[in-house]
Amino acid sequence: MRKSLLPVTLLLLPLAGWAAELPTPCVQALEQIETLKTSYPVYKLEGAEQRHFIEDADRPAELARLQGIVTNSCSADARARAAEQAAADRLHQALSPLCAVARDTLAAMENPSAHESADRIATQRQLVTSKCPPVDSSNLWLLQWNGRAELQPDQL
Repeated sequence: MRKSLLPVTLLLLPLAGWAAELPTPCVQALEQIETLKTSYPVYKLEGAEQRHFIEDADRPAELARLQGIVTNSCSADARARAAEQAAADRLHQALSPLCAVARDTLAAMENPSAHESADRIATQRQLVTSKCPPVDSSNLWLLQWNGRAELQPDQL
């Protein structure tokens, strides 16, 4: 278990200043653009288990729609825009497959049958709390990841 946590731990870079607040339309649109620009299949959750995948042919129109939101809702001030982009990057990480794996790992470690030490559970809990806060993924495009290939940091 220790070796499997290492890649996740190394790829989850520190997120200074993360606040548990709802992202603005600008921040959500910036994050969604980043998600849709990947080569991974992308889906929205419909109900508890149903996934609606976007067709590759529909991505350009969705990207154009999101770019319109960015144009109308993001700041023209360079400093404020940089802060919005940083918030979008944090949101993208929180929604990433890496954070999903980190959350799943914590859940497995907390299972009494796992016989994990309190220190290891506390370390994993701190990692999840600080770098993978819970976010509402309702109506957001999410990356599909099969776990067979390693995600590259520049794809997150």
